[in-house]
Amino acid sequence: TLRLDCCPGGCGGKQPACTGHEFELFQAMREEHHRAWAPLAAKNGSGVWSPSCVAHTLAWERWVDVAWEVPAGSGNTMATVVARWLAGDDSDGRHFVYEDNT
Repeated sequence: TLRLDCCPGGCGGKQPACTGHEFELFQAMREEHHRAWAPLAAKNGSGVWSPSCVAHTLAWERWVDVAWEVPAGSGNTMATVVARWLAGDDSDGRHFVYEDNT
């Protein structure tokens, strides 16, 4: 999202650590995510999806990628399932629980 060339923490030394202004940008983004997702997290039925959504939105380039469908070949891209969830469309009766058999 921020296209930083550093790691804010927990990267095992694979990238240089964020410091100064870069770390401040990362912290500000975190706070923006908290504010933006708070209403959704409070929505009845959000379950564990809402907290994990931030991680998924950081994978924005995969949002509509058919290679990331779960289960594979199902048509369930992140964008499709989130749109259905927001609309309350559980027409497949799976309660928005999707997993691969692998």
